[in-house]
Amino acid sequence: MTYAVRARLTSGLSTPCTLVLSLALLAGLAGGCSGSGGSHRSQSGRITARSNENLPSNSKSLLSPSEIGVTVGGGLNYSLPGAFKAVSKAGVGWVRMTIAWSWVEPEKGRFDFSKYDLAVTAGRSAGLEILGTLGLGVLWDTAAPPGVLGNERLDYPPNSMSDWNGYVRSTVSHYKNSIHYWEIWNEPDLEGFWHGTPGQYARLLANSYTDIKAVDPSAQVLLGGLSLAGTPGQYDPDFFSQILSNKAYPAGKFFDIANFHQYGSEHEALIRDSYVNSQMTQIGLHRPIWVTEVGYSSDPSLQKLAGYSKGTGQGNQAGYLRDMVEYLEHGLRVKKSFWFSIQDNPKLGPEFSNYGLLTSSNLPKQALKEIGQLEK
Repeated sequence: MTYAVRARLTSGLSTPCTLVLSLALLAGLAGGCSGSGGSHRSQSGRITARSNENLPSNSKSLLSPSEIGVTVGGGLNYSLPGAFKAVSKAGVGWVRMTIAWSWVEPEKGRFDFSKYDLAVTAGRSAGLEILGTLGLGVLWDTAAPPGVLGNERLDYPPNSMSDWNGYVRSTVSHYKNSIHYWEIWNEPDLEGFWHGTPGQYARLLANSYTDIKAVDPSAQVLLGGLSLAGTPGQYDPDFFSQILSNKAYPAGKFFDIANFHQYGSEHEALIRDSYVNSQMTQIGLHRPIWVTEVGYSSDPSLQKLAGYSKGTGQGNQAGYLRDMVEYLEHGLRVKKSFWFSIQDNPKLGPEFSNYGLLTSSNLPKQALKEIGQLEK
């Protein structure tokens, strides 16, 4: 399995009912869990907030490009410059991409940013702001035990924090004039992306925050996008509370923006958002929230959510994008939403290969056109 596949920046599409209910209890919410993936839907299938208590009276007010982004999934490819131009023209304002440690420093002390320079330049030339994700690990400096082989070793914390610090400082310095928002790792509450403890992540986050601010004081640091469900690997439901309460490295001091990923129904989105907010409120922490992955397949065979499972595959995907992004940003007051992913990509595997706003040949899908409608 290639690094690009392992770092595909995805989480599971659906959440088991037991997990949804456990999150609801943690968030102090009451509510059911339907087998179809959500309970509060109108007959038309459009997402609704419970009795509209979360929606302002002008819930149909327009979104701006500064609120909508896309994620590059499956690694870099030569068609990305054209993809950046296409989504920017449609009204997307941001792109999220991983500046992978294993790509920019394949050997200790030998940095090569050339691959990412092309992508970053293309994104900025298309008028997109960039959210850079730092991670995952490298084969030459990993805490993975000897019995762990291959690219799974990339999911472990670095063996030397000073090596990680060097990567962070060098990367942020290199892109200081192009990137001012940095996310630390991806889905660290999932074993499939983080084979460390919450305490080890809290230390990694604290070191990253300190290094980033030292290089670029104006930069904003994002918590690694919490999956709060899904796959790959075991999900840790106590991860967020444990990093916030870490005595040596209390995470609340080391991120400017909270961050979770949303796959599934509006009910699940409400539970996740309420949980993140409640955990921060308990310690007197107030941070804006972004959703750096939200997505739905255009493959009809994978469309299981009620209200988005009949009709055409692209039509269902477009409807989900319209309704979910509108709900996240108007109902839950999430500051930014990043669609996963910018393009269809077979490297993402069968479950996620058709999540793109564009086909693999950069032809626009119906979901991309829907973004333009959100802004009119």
